Amino acid sequence: MVQELKNGSWLIKEQGIPLLDEKIDLKEAIQAKYLKLEITDYQAGTMNWKNVGIQEIRAYSNIPDASKPTDIRQVTELAVAEDGKSLVLPKLPGQVSLIGSNKQGVVDLNNKIYKPLTDQTVKVMVQQVKDTHTFTKEFEVLIKGLHADEGVGTKPAVAPAVQQWYGTEGKTSITADTVISVGDSGFGQEAKFYQTDLESRGLEIATGDQTAQKRIEFKKVEDRGYGKEGYGITVKDGVITVEAATNAGAFYATRTLLQMGENDLQNGEIRDFPSFSHRGFMLDTGRKFIPYDTLVDIMLNMAYYKMNDLQLHLNDNYIFLEKSCSRENILALKKN
Repeated sequence: MVQELKNGSWLIKEQGIPLLDEKIDLKEAIQAKYLKLEITDYQAGTMNWKNVGIQEIRAYSNIPDASKPTDIRQVTELAVAEDGKSLVLPKLPGQVSLIGSNKQGVVDLNNKIYKPLTDQTVKVMVQQVKDTHTFTKEFEVLIKGLHADEGVGTKPAVAPAVQQWYGTEGKTSITADTVISVGDSGFGQEAKFYQTDLESRGLEIATGDQTAQKRIEFKKVEDRGYGKEGYGITVKDGVITVEAATNAGAFYATRTLLQMGENDLQNGEIRDFPSFSHRGFMLDTGRKFIPYDTLVDIMLNMAYYKMNDLQLHLNDNYIFLEKSCSRENILALKKN
C-alpha cells in the first residue's frame, strides 16, 4: 500500500510473511531525499523471539538490468578467455582487479593462467574500487587441463598431497649408478642436501652431467607458475627432472622425492605449489627447555613436510629493550 501523508511524505506499507529477498515495485515514481524503515510487526516463531533482521536496504530509480551489472556483486560467474591465457574480468565502473586465488600455480594474481595437467577448480577473489567504495566477490572457475584424467599408476602418496599429477607407463628407481646433475641451475646446495639425505638411507650417488642415462637433473625455469615455493618433477625411464624458479622450490621438490622413496617410482609428471603461503609451527621454549639438537630435528621434520615458519616462544617476562640495551647495562654485563 502506498499512501501520501499530509506532511508531504509517503507511506509504503507491506504486510505478510517476511521474505529473504523482498522487492517493492512502485507503480509511479516518488521523489524523496530520505528513506526510513519502521518495523511495526514481527514473526516471533516457535521460540517467541521478538527480533528482526535486516541485511540491506536499497532504493533504485529503476529496476537494475541483470545483463548490464554495475556492481561486482551482481556478476554471477567468470569466464576463461578464448585463448585460455586469462580470465575475462567484467567491465564495471571504477577499477576491477584480481586480488586472490587459492591456486596461484594455475591462476596467478596477474590474471595469468598456467595450463594445468588435469582440470582444476580455482577460487578467485575479484575486487571493484569505485569512487570511495570497495566491493569484492569470490568466484569458482574451472580451468581445463592438458589431460582428461590422472593417467596410469598411483598418485604419489606424499604429505602435503601434490597439486597436480599425471601418470605414464613404466617405473623408475634411484640406484647407485644414478647421478645428480645440477648444470647451471644454481641449485647445487639443494642437490647436495638431497645427496646427504640419500646417504643417510644407505644410498650414495655421485655428481654427473646431463648425458648420463640414469640421472636426477635440476633445471631453473621461469614463467611456469611455480612462484617462490613451487616446483615440477618429471619421472621418465630412469631420468628424474626437477624444475623450479627458486632455491626454495627446488628444495621442496627434493622433499617430495624423499617421501616418494627410491624404488619403483611411477613414471609421470608432478606440478606442485603451496595452498598457503604461511605454514607455521610454534614451540614454547619459555615454559619448557628444549635442547638445541632437538630444535634442529624439529626444523628438519618441518622441512620434510614443507613447513616454512618456526616461532620460538622464548620468554614470558617483560623485556624493556630501551633499558636492557642502554650503555650502562651493557658495560655492567661486560664487567661481570
